[in-house]
Formats: sequence, C-alpha cells, structure tokens
Amino acid sequence: MSVSQKVVHRTSLLISSKDLMVMKFEKPEWVVDNLLRLGRKRISLLAGWPEAGKSNLVRSLGIAVAAGKPFLGRPTKRSPVILWQAEEDIADVQEMLRIQGHNPDIDEPIWVFKGDADRNNVDELREEMRAHRDVHLCIIETLDDLLKIEDLKENTASRIAFDKFDKAVVTEFYPTCSFVALHHLKKTEVAHSTGLILLGATVIRGRTDAKIYLSRVSDDSEERIIHATVRR
Repeated sequence: MSVSQKVVHRTSLLISSKDLMVMKFEKPEWVVDNLLRLGRKRISLLAGWPEAGKSNLVRSLGIAVAAGKPFLGRPTKRSPVILWQAEEDIADVQEMLRIQGHNPDIDEPIWVFKGDADRNNVDELREEMRAHRDVHLCIIETLDDLLKIEDLKENTASRIAFDKFDKAVVTEFYPTCSFVALHHLKKTEVAHSTGLILLGATVIRGRTDAKIYLSRVSDDSEERIIHATVRR
C-alpha cells in the first residue's frame, strides 16, 4: 500500500536582486522635511542631557506640525499631533503650549496624554491612535517611560521592549504616522562624530530612524546646538 504524502508549498522569504531592482516604490512622505518621515518601521529620537530643553524643543515640533509651519527651518506636513507625555502636570503643559504659540482655534489639535501612570503603556497608546487616525505625528515623552525597559543597558531587554511596542503600535500605524520619542544621553562618555552617545543598549540606536541631538554650547550659555542624522 502506498502512502500518500502531503506536499507543502513554502513561500520563499527571498527576492532576487533582478526582481528587486525593477520594483517601484513611492518616495517617502515627510512630516518634517528630510527629518521625520512616514512609512518607516523605526521610530525617531530626540535626545539630550537633563534640562537641556528637550521638552521645549519637542513641544515646538508638535506646535509647528499642528500649524503647518516650519520646524528648524524645514517645511512640515500639517496634522493633528499626539503628545504622549508622562513627566509634566497638564497645567504646566497648558501654560507652555500657550507660551510657545499654539492656537487651538486655528491650528490642528494637539492631543495631550493626561498623565495617568497606570495607563501609560503601549496598549493604551494604540487605542488612542485608533481613535485619532488622522494623526501623522506622535510624540512620546519619554521612550523609557512608555516602554518600561527592564534593564536599559541590556540589549535583550531593550529588544523585547521594542518588539512589544512594534507589535502593539508601530506595525499598525507606521504608514501614516511618524513617531519621535524623547531620550537621554550618557553623561560622561564622548564618542562618534557628534560627540554624543545615547543612554542605554546599542539596540536603541539600531532600532531608530532619525536622531536629533540637543546640547548646550556651554554650562554658562543659553544657546543650544542641534545635530540631526537620518538613516539612509
């Protein structure tokens, strides 16, 4: 008696270079021209030392996008914004949005997380984004507050946290939303071309798209240096 065997047709995970080179891809759509883009599965970072002005700068970013005005001299895509902030009292956020020029009567809305620590997680962010699908910019303050990485310096722990975030949020929304998260720099080490090093595991650098570095000119100066890189 012959035994029939079931043939399993496996779909290859590979594509030939010949087929790849004739594929047509749309040009990236930028929320901030040549800085923050749609359609990338990696989030972006705005990083600096404590009290360097990261929160002020990222609010300026959100305000510029909500108004469709330039940010750091670059054109923006006008859009509602989610400001998923976990560090400031919302009364302080209100004051700073007013001081920095947000006008909710004529600008697109900025949806501000009210700061409930128990609900500061990736699942809650996903549900809010599903309720506001016209948002093209989501600001996360801070990366570690949301991802709650068990050991920020350890690659495996960081990878697990990023995988959870990607599965819960980024995979669904990356075609239409750019994510930028605040993060810290190491305080003492100096390396690579910017002279600035991200705090934590190397996975954090590898899993991100654009990186905006903010630093003081000196301890005695109010001036800031902004250095940006975008993955190519």
